Amino acid sequence: MAYKERGKSYNLLMMESLSIRMELTLKQQYYYRNLLRGYKGECKLDQVTVRLNGNFLVLNDLPLLAEGRYFQIDTLIIGAKSVSVYEAKNYGGEYIFKGEDLFVARTNKLIHTPFNQLDRLLICTRQVLAELGFHLPVNGFVAFMDPDMCLYQAPYRPELLLSCKLDKHFANVASNGAPLSSRHQELAFQLCERIAPEPPYKDLPKYTYASLTKGVPCAECGSFIGALPVARSRQCTCEKCGHQEPVVKVLCRVIEEYRRLFPDNQITTTAIYDWCGGLFTKKRIRRVLESYFQAVGTNRLMTYI
Repeated sequence: MAYKERGKSYNLLMMESLSIRMELTLKQQYYYRNLLRGYKGECKLDQVTVRLNGNFLVLNDLPLLAEGRYFQIDTLIIGAKSVSVYEAKNYGGEYIFKGEDLFVARTNKLIHTPFNQLDRLLICTRQVLAELGFHLPVNGFVAFMDPDMCLYQAPYRPELLLSCKLDKHFANVASNGAPLSSRHQELAFQLCERIAPEPPYKDLPKYTYASLTKGVPCAECGSFIGALPVARSRQCTCEKCGHQEPVVKVLCRVIEEYRRLFPDNQITTTAIYDWCGGLFTKKRIRRVLESYFQAVGTNRLMTYI
């Protein structure tokens, strides 16, 4: 198990909700697809790093500040003698290197310069470690996660990891592991303490409460759940994909979504009832709010935080 698990970013969660509840422009759809594809690539990397033994501390999705500059580490691994950072890329299709720049093979469009990005990531990581009083060597890698990606004229660089090389790479990492000390645990703790809030996407779609579709989307396919088969059912079942989810978990999920989309609105039983499109009774909603959220006020003036 990772020391810090991965979660969806604020911007991904916002775009995920808005893509279900309103019409996005083509530009907004493109941004959302890229966020989602990137997240799936990072999750693929997690499936490999989870095999590392107790001689390593794995921190996923680590947003930090270095001298006031925001940067994000997809995966950071603390070993006995060094720290390694990984930048996951989940590109599909055909790409070509020209020098150290990466282009789409078909259109010749410049995608990015992965090694320059990695250099910046290493500089920022070393700055943070130094500020915390740690001086372990820091290694960096760019991992291309899609096995169907074709990469032409790639330079031979040890820090460039294709999907086919990941198993061998991490087997080698594991074989060089050694027991960690409390000092390594302290580093992991301090890094998590320094997590920085993600800057909101400047072109986030404009929306109002009235402009968004009300209801409860399926966590798997995004379709709105029509009705519960039995009024007191403990499970929600998506009529489109068949995904099942406990009612309590569903309610907690949509309450958190409501709070994220409308941070200035009060959370009340009636507000959540309307947000869910009347799928759940107010009695059931109130029970979940009382069990999983903190009540403020009394009787009809009661809200939750």
